[in-house]
Amino acid sequence: MSTVFRSMVGATMLIGASMATASAQDYTWTLSDFAFGDYFDSSPALVGTENTSTASGTLVLSKTLGGYALKSFNFTTTADILGTGYFGTYDSSIDGGYGTDASPQFDTNIAMNEAVFGDLHFQLTWDNADLASVMDAGLAGLGLSVTLIGGASFEYSDLDDYTRYSRTSYVCDPLNPAVACGGPGVLTLSSIEAVPTPEPASLAVLGAGLLGLFAARRRKTV
Repeated sequence: MSTVFRSMVGATMLIGASMATASAQDYTWTLSDFAFGDYFDSSPALVGTENTSTASGTLVLSKTLGGYALKSFNFTTTADILGTGYFGTYDSSIDGGYGTDASPQFDTNIAMNEAVFGDLHFQLTWDNADLASVMDAGLAGLGLSVTLIGGASFEYSDLDDYTRYSRTSYVCDPLNPAVACGGPGVLTLSSIEAVPTPEPASLAVLGAGLLGLFAARRRKTV
């Protein structure tokens, strides 16, 4: 094999490597067993207790060099007609703003703005170390759950100055403790999806330049 040919093969391999993709991953978490409980006014004073309102939906995180970053969310909350009457849609694809703890990159909670009417806000809080350990387990983490922090997971209204918290107990009816209706909620890792991420184009440019040089050299030697 001539030197020129070997060089061309090497350049071609470099171009191929530069065009390859790195496999990033998205982690989808599904919320379940979330039930609202006591709600308070701005005093704050206990106003009442809800028995049937719940929250459900999904949260998608992507892996980064510094940890995990929020990619999207889609949650809904339901209303108890004997309680606050709140119900909301929290969807990052519509217009739902959000905030997270600043350090590390994605820490212990996400605070979302209601995407349709905008006067409600919804916060989910968890132990970040628990969440990260499940994702770090890769495929072995599928189906594993992280329990939310009930006293720090809540929905509140800008207009009515009410806040309703997720339950810290799984007992729905105080008169019938055997009836379970959900609690502070759990996030379960439901899927892991590989996401192609293009490598920097600079290697491709370099490889193409080398091919040009080798081609010119070969023409001179023919």
